Amino acid sequence: MLCGKTKNLSVHHIISRGAGGMDEYHNLITLCWLPTGCHISKAHSVDAKEYKIIFEKHVSNFPRPDFWDAIMEQSKRDHEKIKSNMRAIAKKSYQKMKNTPAHKEYMEQQKKRRNERNKEYKKKHGSNYTTYIQRFKKEHDGLSPTQVQYRKQKEWKRKNPIDNY
Repeated sequence: MLCGKTKNLSVHHIISRGAGGMDEYHNLITLCWLPTGCHISKAHSVDAKEYKIIFEKHVSNFPRPDFWDAIMEQSKRDHEKIKSNMRAIAKKSYQKMKNTPAHKEYMEQQKKRRNERNKEYKKKHGSNYTTYIQRFKKEHDGLSPTQVQYRKQKEWKRKNPIDNY
């Protein structure tokens, strides 16, 4: 930590995980988190870009800790436990939701839409949607119609560049 405080600390990612920052020792800094503390007043302030440079310089002075691999292994195990628990909670929540009248109505609507789509595909392509997609993928090296269309558009744009304004 930069301010010298030893209580009420939090770990801050210098480059956020959302921006591609990793959980590596050279991307982490300990900051005090009180309402007027460094975490808010420096790392998340309007001057955050300037502080980011200060933080990076500060942590570059430290060698990789000997215990880092053990910490990262524990972190990985903890992350897996959290993911497992979150899946269990989501599954339980979904099970509850599946029994609601709203979900049953939604599923009926989806079934009607699938049946209508299959009728349209039978008229147009001679088979239901799933069979059509399987046949299409066989004929197009495993690509879906959307992927084929995307590639055609990309190729057209490559051959016909638009002047940038």
